[in-house]
Order: sequence, then structure tokens, then C-alpha cells
Amino acid sequence: MKKMRQGFVRRVNVCGILRQGDFSVMKKNHNRQANWQMNQQRLKQWNRTQLNIIRTRSRWRMSHL
Repeated sequence: MKKMRQGFVRRVNVCGILRQGDFSVMKKNHNRQANWQMNQQRLKQWNRTQLNIIRTRSRWRMSHL
């Protein structure tokens, strides 16, 4: 159990470091339009993934009635 916990803690720390780095990059980029474009791209990508998930689920339901 102790070994498992240590691994979990390490993973959390790595995620935290990555997130901090991401924030520093965002702060350095003062160009608002560039930030806005980045956010738009992220939103589009996220929406695509959501749509794909919904489609696959509906297909799965239709084929497994």
C-alpha cells in the first residue's frame, strides 16, 4: 500500500509542475488576440471530442438494442 501511495503522490506533483509551466507560458504571452485564438482552438478541439463521444455512444446503443 505504501508504495502505491508514493507513486500517486509523485504523479500529482508532476501534474502540478506541468500546470504551473502552462500558466507561466500564458502569462508571458501578453498578446490578447493570440491567447483568444488559442482558447478558440482548444474549445473547437474539445467540442469535436465531445461530439465524437456522443456519436459513438449513440451508435453503440443503436447496435446493441
